[in-house]
Amino acid sequence: KEPSPSLKPEEIVPLIMRALQNNNEPEKDAGLKTAWEFSTDTTKWVFKNNVTDFIESCHETADLFPTSFYGVSMNGRSWELETELNRVGGDNGW
Repeated sequence: KEPSPSLKPEEIVPLIMRALQNNNEPEKDAGLKTAWEFSTDTTKWVFKNNVTDFIESCHETADLFPTSFYGVSMNGRSWELETELNRVGGDNGW
């Protein structure tokens, strides 16, 4: 799934987390590709707009650090939000 103005901010976190949890569905690294689509310009700049390098880095991080964000999100059994999302700028913010 790709970013869309119709998505509410509170829908985005669960969407990305489910995509990462099922990373290889419907194709290899589909979850990481979804995460890339929602990534900030800064993340894309760090990886020089190269999604392949981003995916390789995520796998390396997950393998080296199983308790890292990518290790847990791709290999964990479940996840949950512990609190409501805090929107920068209040209810009308992002």
